[in-house]
Amino acid sequence: MSSPIPTRRMPLKRVPAKAQRLIAITLLALAAHSPVHAEIYRTTDANGNVIFTDQRPITGNIEAIDLPSVTIFPSIEPKKSYKANSDKASKKKKIENPYISLKITSPGNDETLINPEVMAVEVESSPAIQEGDTFCLLVDGLVVQTSHEPKLSVSWPDRGSHTLQVQIVNRDGEVLKKSSAQTVYVQQAIKGVKRKSGNGN
Repeated sequence: MSSPIPTRRMPLKRVPAKAQRLIAITLLALAAHSPVHAEIYRTTDANGNVIFTDQRPITGNIEAIDLPSVTIFPSIEPKKSYKANSDKASKKKKIENPYISLKITSPGNDETLINPEVMAVEVESSPAIQEGDTFCLLVDGLVVQTSHEPKLSVSWPDRGSHTLQVQIVNRDGEVLKKSSAQTVYVQQAIKGVKRKSGNGN
């Protein structure tokens, strides 16, 4: 009868208690993920070194470590979030705009106004302005008045040329329609200056 082949073991230094627990946990984890169930043995050699092995030692103080059963669940793919896509789609959504046309009917383009105390501006839209929308009168690119009525005005306009434009804006501040820009000329008499007579008096 042939003698058993001795198992070769590398000499180890004395392992601290914390290191022993760490080694045991590592071996348990490896055994749990192994396709074949393996037994783990804990033994101490003649020098007091603790040894963990999956092969049953022939001699020495042997302690079999029971491995707990491990339940493996299949991985679940996380659901994709569609919120970002929906937000982008909502931003790209076309603003509802019922207006076909918008124009300034008075004053006319290139019209000259003489000493106006109030520069009245009348507009016309098709269809009529809707509830929640507003006319905005711009003079030289600046908003000077807003109204739901198609009649706007500027008090004591400065002399010189001015560019007029009207916009329809919804309650969110979005511009729905713009009129064409028109130019008007304002002449204001200078008060306190008398005309000189022909004889110089």
